[in-house]
Amino acid sequence: MKIRKNYSVKNLNRCTLGLIGSICFIVTACSTNKKNNPPPVPPPAKTFSISETISADPNFSLLGAALIKADLATTLKGKGTFTVFAPTNAAFKAAGYKDESAVNAANKGLLSSILQYHILPVNSIPIATNTEFVTQSSEKLYVTKTDDDKISVNGIPTVKLSKKATNGTIQVINTILTVPAIDIVALIKNTPNLTYLDEAVKRANLSTVLSDKGPYTIFAPSNQAFIDAGYPTINAIKAADPVKLSNLIKYHLVNRRLFSSDFKDKTEVQTLASGTITLNATGGLKIKGKSNTDYILLSKTDNTAKNGIVHVIDKMLLP
Repeated sequence: MKIRKNYSVKNLNRCTLGLIGSICFIVTACSTNKKNNPPPVPPPAKTFSISETISADPNFSLLGAALIKADLATTLKGKGTFTVFAPTNAAFKAAGYKDESAVNAANKGLLSSILQYHILPVNSIPIATNTEFVTQSSEKLYVTKTDDDKISVNGIPTVKLSKKATNGTIQVINTILTVPAIDIVALIKNTPNLTYLDEAVKRANLSTVLSDKGPYTIFAPSNQAFIDAGYPTINAIKAADPVKLSNLIKYHLVNRRLFSSDFKDKTEVQTLASGTITLNATGGLKIKGKSNTDYILLSKTDNTAKNGIVHVIDKMLLP
């Protein structure tokens, strides 16, 4: 009986080894087959040109119509390297283009000029503040890019992740950019709420300064700000001491571009007068002079002139 038992064990061992060998052979064969016949690689996702990407997105139907009207759709479909700051339908409607019919009825030359101001002939934006670019319209605009890839153009932030295309990048904005056509002096003169400041600039002999190439940023006191500061009428400004007015206005002037997107909390900025002002961005864009008790909210921001920026405030900054 023991001999039979040993014999059975030997047979069992032989069967086990044979089974293991068969399994190894099958596994090896399958592995070899996988190496010789790898799974199919899916084709790369199809990419489209800037023009095609815009026309396929319902949020840009008005921009798509405008590009066709201005004969720019072909440009943005062809070869090249572009960055397009693309206004949404909401941006077009806010600018008075309520539908495609309104876009098609617009002046072609004006529409082309506006749209070309939104197109850069480059696809690379450096991490820097207010990098100057020359657009397709030969006008300048200023782009800020932060370390965390947030981008703003002329102080206006992009609102969504960029869209990549075969010939560049689309940056989405909710505002149509305004092409700066006049200098700071003319911009102040053409703003109804700044008639007192307009007269003060002339009385202080600062018109030449504010019409040169700059760049400048002026925190422009509104008419009410002048009234509250003791200048109840235009005639009161005409009769004021020119030197005193000059020092007051210079305290509202900064010798560089400061868009609203450049505001950081508790940032001190040197003015053209002998003093600093403090910027703040928490709870709205605010500014404060050395002798102001409280921060002053900016009531209108990023009015762009050829030689700088005009922000409107409703109280006077006090040195």
